[in-house]
Amino acid sequence: MTNDTAQSGWDRLMWGAQFSDNSNHEFLIGETWDRERSRGILHSEPIRALLFITRREASEWCKSMNAEWRSRADCMNKWRVRPVRVRETVAIETP
Repeated sequence: MTNDTAQSGWDRLMWGAQFSDNSNHEFLIGETWDRERSRGILHSEPIRALLFITRREASEWCKSMNAEWRSRADCMNKWRVRPVRVRETVAIETP
């Protein structure tokens, strides 16, 4: 990242995980869904979307979660996640 990019923010394509259940609820899930990542969140840090740089990483994470949920006997058995293309945009607000 160059100094110009650091000063102006960024706009990049990434991969996220879209949640769905048997009630047709769909939404982009946050990083707290990832057990490893959520442990490192600081108290005052905002929750962000769970993002991946490559489709392969997103697909592997989704496949793992879907397999875990399918093995359950409760309502989580119907939960699914799938990789979706997302755009992350961060801009510096000027006073």
